[in-house]
Amino acid sequence: MWFAAVLLVFCLLYGCIRAVAMPVHYADTPPTGRGVAGFILLMGLVTFAVRVFIPENVAVLNVHPGDFPQYILMFSAGVLAYRRRWLETVSARWALRWAAGLLVASAALFAALMIYGGAIHGDTSRYSGGYNIVSFGKSVWESAVCVGASLAILVGYRELFDRQGAFAKLLSDNAFAVYLFHPPVLITAAILLHSVDAAPLLKAVLLTLTAAVLTFCLSALALRRIPVLQRIL
Repeated sequence: MWFAAVLLVFCLLYGCIRAVAMPVHYADTPPTGRGVAGFILLMGLVTFAVRVFIPENVAVLNVHPGDFPQYILMFSAGVLAYRRRWLETVSARWALRWAAGLLVASAALFAALMIYGGAIHGDTSRYSGGYNIVSFGKSVWESAVCVGASLAILVGYRELFDRQGAFAKLLSDNAFAVYLFHPPVLITAAILLHSVDAAPLLKAVLLTLTAAVLTFCLSALALRRIPVLQRIL
């Protein structure tokens, strides 16, 4: 639930800013390649700078301060994308071209980080932070993957999944309840499958399917039929 809590805090802060700040009128100008590249570099640099002092593996209430630059900048990019109507108007060809280029470049950078960063020799000490080139490379890699995957997902879903049938609506309506209440179902199913004599991979598949079906059924047939929870979920 840490992610939902952080997102709630961001939304409350943004709401407060909108309440006291002067209205800003945004032009419907499309994003540019230079802007995307600059945003990725900015995110990588700020993430690297924070992790010099707070390594990525440091957690506070299950939240990693070393990842906060990415959370803040991506939230801000989402606000800007909404205000400038990028989700509806950005060119699919442009977005997918950039997404493909970023993800391919990210794969090459990932390989270089694994080979030259020490991972293949069992040394992972420099990946989580500190003043070193490996931490900087990993910060840039995370930023490029984040932006590239976001472009691909947003445009891909806009072009290919812009309609919703009855089954998809059922899943969508219950998705948040499933997110909230899946842990006890998942744990219970794991305990019940513990004694099953089967290959680990098969048990993992069975656990995933069982927990998913049970949690969606619990949400649709019980939780969202309770008046108080129905208003929230």
